Amino acid sequence: MPPAKSHNLVVESNDTIKDRKADEHMKMVSHLMDDNGRITVLFVDDCEADRVVFERFADRENLPYDIAFAVSCNNACKLLSQQRFDIIITDYFLPDGNAADIIGHVRDTPVIVVTSAVAEDTAVCALKAGAQEYIVKDTQGTYLRILPIKIEIVLRRYRAEMQSQMLSEAVMCISDSVFITDMNDKIIYVNKAFCRQNGYCEKEMLGQPSRKLWEGDERSGLPTVDGPPEGVSPVWHGEFYHRRKDGDPFPISLSRSLIRNESGEPVAIVGVARDITERKKAESELQRAKDAAEAATKAKSEFLARMSHEIRTPMNAIIGMTGLLLSSRLESEQREYVETVRNSGDALLAIINDILDFSKIEAGKLELEHQPFDLRDCIEESLDLLAMKAADKDLSMAYLMDGCPESIIGDITRLRQVLVNLVGNAVKFTDHGEIIVSVTAKPVGEMRIATSAVHDAPGSGTHQHEHGDHAAAHLLNSLHFTVRDTGHGIPEDRIDTIFASFSQADASTTRQYGGTGLGLTISKKLVTMMGGTLWVSSTPGKGTSFHFTILAVSLTKSGNDYLHKVNDSFAGKYALIIEPNATIRSSIEMSVRTWGMVPHLVDSVQNAVRMTSNSSPPPHVALIDSVFIESAEVTVQQRLRDYFIKHGTPLVMLTSYGRGSGLKRVLTYNSYVNKPIKPSQLYDRLVEYFESEPLKVQETLNQAVLDPGTSKRMPLRMLLVEDNMVNQMVALRILEKMGYRADIAANGREAVQAVERQAYDLVFMDMHMPVMDGLEATEKIRSCGTLPNRPWIVAMTANVMKGDRERCLDAGMDDYVTKPVRIKALTAAIEQGYNRHKAATTNASGRDEPTHVMLPSDE
Repeated sequence: MPPAKSHNLVVESNDTIKDRKADEHMKMVSHLMDDNGRITVLFVDDCEADRVVFERFADRENLPYDIAFAVSCNNACKLLSQQRFDIIITDYFLPDGNAADIIGHVRDTPVIVVTSAVAEDTAVCALKAGAQEYIVKDTQGTYLRILPIKIEIVLRRYRAEMQSQMLSEAVMCISDSVFITDMNDKIIYVNKAFCRQNGYCEKEMLGQPSRKLWEGDERSGLPTVDGPPEGVSPVWHGEFYHRRKDGDPFPISLSRSLIRNESGEPVAIVGVARDITERKKAESELQRAKDAAEAATKAKSEFLARMSHEIRTPMNAIIGMTGLLLSSRLESEQREYVETVRNSGDALLAIINDILDFSKIEAGKLELEHQPFDLRDCIEESLDLLAMKAADKDLSMAYLMDGCPESIIGDITRLRQVLVNLVGNAVKFTDHGEIIVSVTAKPVGEMRIATSAVHDAPGSGTHQHEHGDHAAAHLLNSLHFTVRDTGHGIPEDRIDTIFASFSQADASTTRQYGGTGLGLTISKKLVTMMGGTLWVSSTPGKGTSFHFTILAVSLTKSGNDYLHKVNDSFAGKYALIIEPNATIRSSIEMSVRTWGMVPHLVDSVQNAVRMTSNSSPPPHVALIDSVFIESAEVTVQQRLRDYFIKHGTPLVMLTSYGRGSGLKRVLTYNSYVNKPIKPSQLYDRLVEYFESEPLKVQETLNQAVLDPGTSKRMPLRMLLVEDNMVNQMVALRILEKMGYRADIAANGREAVQAVERQAYDLVFMDMHMPVMDGLEATEKIRSCGTLPNRPWIVAMTANVMKGDRERCLDAGMDDYVTKPVRIKALTAAIEQGYNRHKAATTNASGRDEPTHVMLPSDE
């Protein structure tokens, strides 16, 4: 037999039992206490003994009751008008009435009737009057032990009923339709909004299946009586159609969820439906407006693309022919006429580009590139584009870089566009004085960039780190650019309007200066896209300063690192700088000190004369401003000439574009550097002097020159595919100047036939042509498997809208040159084609595929 189980018996004393019951009472009522941890009780009884017994019992049991006593109905009603109680305990029979009179006086306080009367009709009357509980007194007072339990039960039930009632009233008042179904899909509850929304009264819907409301096949997405569809959470949402009583369908947004009992079993489903008819109408109207806006945007883009193509086609002839003329021998008067035509063509092209850029920005289709480039080169190239115009007005131009990184990651084309725009405005609105571009940098944090995405700076000779692809921290800078001029200034009442589209500071019909009024608008938007801001400060009559900032990641390597360290060949050399402009003088001084030279500055005629009589050692090199020499008196010029000849001091003239060769009559010099002064050019002049033979002056040509020897250096068989006769002539003449003889195809079909008939190394392909366009022709050429070699196809098109370049690549083209065709871009395209041809012919298999290299757009 199994061993008998032992039982530990615990015998509780009467006091222990009493304490335990008191604790149980406390736990039962603790959650019903008010903020002070007490329950307020009104005890109504005309028997003094009963009141005393109840009070002593509450004290002895440590019940958390605050008790007030009343001996009659009137006395109780008076207390109820002065104070709110959590519960009322009252005898049924009172001297001036009964419990029903008290119950009728209060509606928000539960009542327990405690009486010695044992008649059933008394209990029925009390409960009918609204009492929540009825307890019979006994002479021994044992009823008091169950009274706290009854109080707890009554309060819990009463408060639950009140919450349920408030919830029901709230549900009845909300504007959304609410309904509850049992697990057999029978409706057991609906609110007023449900009846109003569906056109049924409450009686018509109770007991009815909810599915009679669903319209069409949408019901398949509803939960079954066993719960929601498989894979759907107990709370889910969808959009369906209801059908009203009159048969009219309407859209609803429906949310449904399961109601479970304490055992976790589903017992009902509650649904909340919202009429979304107005929302659907608004969505439909919004969609129509969106479609209309997209159609308008598409029409606008197509119009701009078409207009761009139509305008650039004749512009190609104007710029191409003037380029050919400028590369030929012309008399000075003829050259002046041709340059005027060329400049007018460039101005018209700039207007077209402004409108295209503005359209792209407004449509949100302009994207920035993020490539490494040299910041100094970007600034110098921007100033070079306007140097001739500044020289024509005798304006001094210079730039300063103070503590800036040499190489950064960003969009060089767009940054240059902003600089050219602001400097161009400065040249336009300045008649005398200077234009200064300054740049400062402020570190704002770090940015981690994958090394595979960061090409080293130009000139470093590498394109990728050797230690794999990993994220490296790079310094993020806020670059602050300032373009300051000494021009007319902007009136205070016009400053707020100059950044508006098609707006100018002088908007009158008699304004002196032209332009589209889009330049500053485009610049401001571009600067914003580059993470910065653009603003202006101006004093009428004294000048204007445009400021803008951009965010840029700096790189540690630069192709211009040599400009920031001492050169042993320069160290200790004495450099005389004769320059009246303080900014230019300071810029040159900063550079030569960095290279290890000792500068001596001269800023006036008097100081120049004083310098010639000074007994200090003669300079190793003299840097002289040409304007200073030309404007000096003849005696000063003679004294300086004699001084430099006597000491054999080499001279470097600081002059404007196109004026270097004409200064020989004033002062014999060894070389010159064009303004704005580029430290790299000045460095090269000094290197060539101190490390090799003295310099011989070489004129800098402003226009690209057609080299007739190009075809000998890069022999290629070419096909030109162009339907426009003028464009054919322009392209053929340019190619002839380079030594090439190209075949002609007037459309894409002729191009395909020509390539199948004869092998070509390079094909210049227009995009828009009759019979067959350039894209289709390219695809057919690429798909032809019988060609002996694969020609290098270059798109030569007036299309410059977003996506044109990508469409050319997708069609199988290798390169992209925009019209009007620039000689520099055309030469680069030919060079790319020749490199591919050379690589393919030297490869043993003949299947060598070159890397596609896209040229910068001429947009």
